[in-house]
Amino acid sequence: MRAFFRRSLLAAAAVVAVAAPLAARAHTPAAPADTAAATTAAKWVGVYRVTIAQKQGDVLDARVLIEPNGQQLMGMLLVDQHASGITDVQVQGEALVATVVTAEGRGKLTLRTDEAGVSGTLQIGKRTWQVTGARAI
Repeated sequence: MRAFFRRSLLAAAAVVAVAAPLAARAHTPAAPADTAAATTAAKWVGVYRVTIAQKQGDVLDARVLIEPNGQQLMGMLLVDQHASGITDVQVQGEALVATVVTAEGRGKLTLRTDEAGVSGTLQIGKRTWQVTGARAI
């Protein structure tokens, strides 16, 4: 009986020893650098109406949706009635850089804010599209 009681007591102590550091971390406020990065990323959350144009004259109207997903960002690229997932969203300086998965393969979306709204590029394979637009929401 004593051996059972000791094992139970040791098991309970192990749970407390593991749970205490986790609880302490859960209530620790974010470091200033983390807060600044989150604030910068939050500036990109929204819906952008964009035009995607290629040198040959192909022009597509699209929407870029960026939303928070926990501590990260994720989104969708909507063109006509097709949606492509936007993943691996990162804010690098003043630019938003993300991976776009399309029927033509993986692409890289890069957006920067400017006085007119947003501009950047969408690269899929060897094709590079110019992206221009403005925040809608």
